[in-house]
Formats: sequence, C-alpha cells, structure tokens
Amino acid sequence: MIHAINPYGFAHLRRFNEANIDLNRNFLDHSKPHPLNDGYRQLADSIAPQSLSFWSNAKSVTKLLWFLLRHGKTELRQAISSGQYTYSDGLFYGGVTASWSNKTIRMIASRYLSVAKKVIFIDCHTGLGDYGNAEVIMNVGEESLAYMRAKKWWGDIVKSTVAGASVSAHLQGTLKLAFPIMLPESEVTAVSLEFGTLPSKDVLWALRSENWSHHWGDNRPDSKQIKDKLLRAFYPDDKKWKLDVWQKGKKVVEQVLSKL
Repeated sequence: MIHAINPYGFAHLRRFNEANIDLNRNFLDHSKPHPLNDGYRQLADSIAPQSLSFWSNAKSVTKLLWFLLRHGKTELRQAISSGQYTYSDGLFYGGVTASWSNKTIRMIASRYLSVAKKVIFIDCHTGLGDYGNAEVIMNVGEESLAYMRAKKWWGDIVKSTVAGASVSAHLQGTLKLAFPIMLPESEVTAVSLEFGTLPSKDVLWALRSENWSHHWGDNRPDSKQIKDKLLRAFYPDDKKWKLDVWQKGKKVVEQVLSKL
C-alpha cells in the first residue's frame, strides 16, 4: 500500500512516510529494545543500495540469490520485509519512536472505540500475491480465537503469517497486532486485506529503485519513471484489476457485516 502521497506533487509519492518509516512496522513498544533482523543486516547493501549501476545490481542479485540458496525462500522474505529498526535509509524501516500517524491512530481508537464490545479492523494493502488475488492476512496463530472468527466469516482466503501460509512474511509492529493491545476490553478481529499486483521481484525492485532515488538520486531525469513504476507496482493501470479489487473488497466487508 502507498502510505504517503503528497497531493501537491507526484514526485513526493512514497510507500514510506516523511521519516522513511513504514507505518506498518512502527506499532510496537519503543521503550523496549527493538527487534533485530540479522538477515536484513546481511543484505542491507543489496536491498537498499546507494547505486543502481550495472555492477551494483549484479552484485545485489548475486548476494540475494546466494542467501536464497543457503536459507530458503521463507527466510529471504523474512529478511527483506519483516521489518528492521537499524537502517533509517533502508526499506521497511520501523523507526525508533512512535510516528505522528501512530499517535493519531491511537488517539482515535481511544476516543471512539474504547467502549465498543466488538471491533473488526480491516487494513487494505496491495503488492503481495498473484495478480488481482485477495487474501485476508492475520499475524496470529491458527489456534487463536480471532483467527477462528475470521475463518468463520471469510473462509479459505484467511491465512496466518505465523503458520507460514500467507503471501506475507510474519511482520512485527503492525496495526493488526496493535489494535487488540489498544482495546483490551473489546473483542478485536484485526486483519489485512491484501490484493496481488506484480511478481514479488518486480515489486521489490520498484521499492528498491524508489528508495535509491529518494535518498541518493539527486532528482535525476529518470526519477519520474521510477516513481511511476512504484505507483504501478501497487496500483496497476488496469480496469479489470481495479474492478476485481473493488468487487472482492466489497464482498469481504459485506460478509463480515452479515455476521454481526
């Protein structure tokens, strides 16, 4: 999902906020030591390089493939996208303090949801999975009551990152995990609704190029092309895809409303 879009200029379109924070990695207790991501540490200069030259890209691909061969697809996915709190100019950086968006959402939840008996939270995302496919993602185990409720409502499209069944890595600091903590007196069912776009390699390369352009590109002539690729990696310019997303998203909302 594109988290930060400046309405005054296409050049400011990013998946991360003004501090390079991925908001869906920011919702954890920042008073405690932040989780370590040793896989990201090993791959940091390949995931978010300071150069996109031919040789830099070749080196990055080699390093990523070597990690894949040694550790497997699941570990590579965890290393890249599960979240990291060390490289402030890297991808999927969770930040070391609560962002203003984090604080604002907590304030809204406290003010308007604290007396609710039941809360169903659906966080819409794009970029993972097969083109146009919909998946309801949970960061809790299949034995949890929240997972069982979601499975009853939405059926087989519900997947758990804990069980390794989801198109997503198991993330830390997500909104899904934060909402039950914010609302301890409520029955909370918090999920992501993910819609697939491009192959994962293409999405990663779009993020990687945009990150380079933002931090080290110095407004090069190809920056608009880089931003356009980022946009299309998360929002394809395809009427059928848009219709599929609308219909599937509508169905997910209607299914849960009918159960309340």
